[in-house]
Amino acid sequence: MSFPRDALDALCKHLARLQADIACKANSMLLDTKCMDTRRKLTVPAERFVPEVDTFTRTTNSTLSPLKSCQLELA
Repeated sequence: MSFPRDALDALCKHLARLQADIACKANSMLLDTKCMDTRRKLTVPAERFVPEVDTFTRTTNSTLSPLKSCQLELA
């Protein structure tokens, strides 16, 4: 008589664990959706994007010297 009760208890524990995992996954999906919506709002289409300042050096974009161009090609 103990075996069916033990099996039922194990199944109930497994069910509770699965329900908790599903709730966690649902929360993760909600956060991911919010994140993607924010990214979509912040993304500028490539055809409209014209960088005015080089974000790495914080200088205006200019052509590289031949030496720097060569160094970049070797890297």
